[in-house]
Amino acid sequence: MRVFASLLACAACAIGAACASCGGGKLAAEPTASALPGEATAMPSGWKEIASKDGGFTIWMPSEPQRDTRSKVTRNGPIASHMLVAEQPGGVTYVAVWSDLPTASFAQSQPDGVLDDARDAILGDRRKRLTAERPVPIRGAIARELLYKDHVATYAHRLYVVDARLIQSVVVMPTERFVAADARAFLDSFKLVAP
Repeated sequence: MRVFASLLACAACAIGAACASCGGGKLAAEPTASALPGEATAMPSGWKEIASKDGGFTIWMPSEPQRDTRSKVTRNGPIASHMLVAEQPGGVTYVAVWSDLPTASFAQSQPDGVLDDARDAILGDRRKRLTAERPVPIRGAIARELLYKDHVATYAHRLYVVDARLIQSVVVMPTERFVAADARAFLDSFKLVAP
């Protein structure tokens, strides 16, 4: 799954680790208003709240997610990415992932710098085009929303920095079937919970 590769690259690059997917370079991105209309007010029919006790959050998903952990070796040590993945018919995928960043590397970065590096890593393969970026207010985290496209899909993606943890929620939909209300419901349902 191509979403996994982007998310793992994002976690590695967010702490300045060199990786093949982004080359460690910076991309210029102009912040713009959100391209997702409205706000979610109620959980969509058939969806359920999923809790990640270890990740410290809850989020709504349209089905019970598969849970997976993958590790990527970086110059600052291995980073484990813990994923919740709900694949739907028609090429729609909902993903929540969290990674603890190596403390020594994170101590040298500011949260906004981590978000910048993560965004640059996500867009680093040059096939994705950023269409919107905005800060997201959430108590207990520094967060940013991205909307970007490649030749077949539209991605609605949020990045959260909570202490030395990077949490991401992303929905991938074929561009011709992109449903903004479902993407908004998923992204807006994210809540931090006490451990």
